[in-house]
Amino acid sequence: MENKKKKIISEDDIFKMLNSCYDKVLNGIAKVSSSVEEFADDYLKKANSNE
Repeated sequence: MENKKKKIISEDDIFKMLNSCYDKVLNGIAKVSSSVEEFADDYLKKANSNE
């Protein structure tokens, strides 16, 4: 079996990853999803209608 060296993830790497995820949640992913504000508005429109 090969001796594989584990890469240590720094605190800065984790911070950058979390920042990127947070940005994508708030602003959406281009050509994939809407922003959280658009999702919330859509939800509220449906919740306030008689559907």
